[in-house]
Amino acid sequence: MYIRRTLLALLFLSNICFGQLLLNNKPENNYIENDILLKKIERMIAIGVIEPYKSGFDDVRKIYGESKVFSEKGDLKMCYISSRAKDSTAIIFISTVISGNDKIAGYEIYSKVGKKLKSKCYPTNKIRRKISTNSGVSLDISKVDLIKKFGLNRFQVNNGYMYTFKTNYLPDPKLKRYVTITIRHFDKFIEVHRSDIVE
Repeated sequence: MYIRRTLLALLFLSNICFGQLLLNNKPENNYIENDILLKKIERMIAIGVIEPYKSGFDDVRKIYGESKVFSEKGDLKMCYISSRAKDSTAIIFISTVISGNDKIAGYEIYSKVGKKLKSKCYPTNKIRRKISTNSGVSLDISKVDLIKKFGLNRFQVNNGYMYTFKTNYLPDPKLKRYVTITIRHFDKFIEVHRSDIVE
């Protein structure tokens, strides 16, 4: 009987601990309260002059070269890969239904991609390991520096962090859309994505 009670007590405590872990890993939202903060975040996530929801594939081509657009899971994508020796860094620009085919919704940066994806990437010496957003977010940025730039409200996933920024106002009342910006950073992968949600 004593052993049974002990086991039940341990099971109860383990469930509490597991529940607490779930609570601690709950994604935290960072709310954007006005246009000034929204524009600041937009500048921070841009790569040079390439900015989600403002730049299109033609704007990307002017900088990185004539890569071809391909379709994957309903999204349109365009890939570039470093042509530098011993550098396999690649970046994929993505356009979604929400952003419209003429505008990119975001991008993904990889330290290395598989053969199938690599065959779709345009080689250029303008892509390199140190490629970063205007705020300095790169593959090699430390977690300490990442927190300095975006704060403590983040969701920790395995070996990386995810930040979510949401407007709690309508940037354009006529369109009735809220803006959500997501930043995911891992050791070998970065994703920056913007999505305008219709009210």
